Amino acid sequence: MAMKPLAGPAIPAPTPIRADRRARQQQLAASALARARRRLRLAWAAAAVLALLAGREVLILREAAHWDARIAALQTEPEAVQAALRHALAQVGPAAVPAAEPVSEPASAASAPVARPAWLDEDVPREWRFAEAQVLAAAGEHEAALARYRSLIEDPRLGLPARYNSGNVLMQQAFKLRESPSPGLAVPVIELAKEGYRQVLRLDPAHWPARYNFERAQRLLPDPEQDDSEAAGPPENAERAATTMRGVSQGLP
Repeated sequence: MAMKPLAGPAIPAPTPIRADRRARQQQLAASALARARRRLRLAWAAAAVLALLAGREVLILREAAHWDARIAALQTEPEAVQAALRHALAQVGPAAVPAAEPVSEPASAASAPVARPAWLDEDVPREWRFAEAQVLAAAGEHEAALARYRSLIEDPRLGLPARYNSGNVLMQQAFKLRESPSPGLAVPVIELAKEGYRQVLRLDPAHWPARYNFERAQRLLPDPEQDDSEAAGPPENAERAATTMRGVSQGLP
């Protein structure tokens, strides 16, 4: 006698509600995976950018250290000074020495752009230009040194020492001109030096080396209004009085 299979409870077919829930769960999982992949790609891109920036900063720091070493060598190594002087003289450029005005000039030449001196290269730090100016001034190349100092006048950090050093270079020129057959040529040079020292004192009234050198220049070439001011009595401007008195040094000994 054949046995009949036991009849169990019938398995209900999946309802549409359960199917929709499962589909939403799958969609949420897929979107979460896509977001994770996007975040991973962004993280890799950010890491690559940071690596590039870090490498660039390392190169900049290495280049700065290289220039710092070259500038420091100018103070201790005579060979470095001579090498810098030869390099600076080779790159003086047309702006270092003022050219005489031509009598007549073709229109094409007048409209031609002025060549930019090689020592004004933006890739070279301005500290190196300042150091070159010091070397040139010590070697007696006053015009080339003044050109470099004047190119740094507007620099927020090097502008003040560049103005002061320019005044010192002009005074050195004036001393040489006073000993030359034409000592009268030193008068405008001394006036330029005095104006440079005045600018330094306007920016920094406590700059005692500039005040002392200004008084030395005043003794060599007093201001035209000095006698009138002394006859009229004490001047109203205290700083002017301190820096224009003959024979009285208000600065360094």
